[in-house]
Amino acid sequence: MNKLKQHSKIKDSLIYLTLITVFLYSLITVYWSHIFIDKSLLYWSLGVITFFFLYETFSIVFVNKQAKIAKPKQMVAVYMMLKGLKLFVFLGTLVIYMLAIKIEAKRFVLVSVAIYFIYLLLDTLFLSWVEKGIKTEKTEDK
Repeated sequence: MNKLKQHSKIKDSLIYLTLITVFLYSLITVYWSHIFIDKSLLYWSLGVITFFFLYETFSIVFVNKQAKIAKPKQMVAVYMMLKGLKLFVFLGTLVIYMLAIKIEAKRFVLVSVAIYFIYLLLDTLFLSWVEKGIKTEKTEDK
């Protein structure tokens, strides 16, 4: 894949990531702020979105760099490592919230899991673009 095409994929991925993040911020701030009894839950939810935004930005850049040097089988390991780390930190955040804050824990868990799956979908789409690019590049080399 040429550099211009690859740069475009990264740029598109970051644009989609930013748009989804802005949408989630808006949705939670405007709509869900009326539902949440305690405002600390709102701030924790916004913190979860911020974490996922920063983590997914790092993932996009990291996967892009690894795609240039790694073999396709290594990309699976990279992807699984990134997803495992994200899941571990996410579950840690949920446990800390449920043990320390305890305010509307059920609602916080539901909102956080929904946010997790939205970002997981976006991340999976990005990885499929990367995999498709690697396969296209290999067929062009032959």
